[in-house]
Amino acid sequence: MYPVLIRIGPLTIHTYGFLIATGFLVALWLAVRQAKAVGIRRDDIIDIGFISCLPPLSVPECFLS
Repeated sequence: MYPVLIRIGPLTIHTYGFLIATGFLVALWLAVRQAKAVGIRRDDIIDIGFISCLPPLSVPECFLS
């Protein structure tokens, strides 16, 4: 696997980060489909999905600073 997927000027997209983001979006899409079948609003699932991605992004910063 290539460590760098795309490099456009100063912007570098790493393969690992791209695959994690793709997996998160696919899981969110599947959750919305399942919620629709059960009767849960789409907006609630999307809100929960994006709120759930905040702690993994912010908590490591507390330990690294």
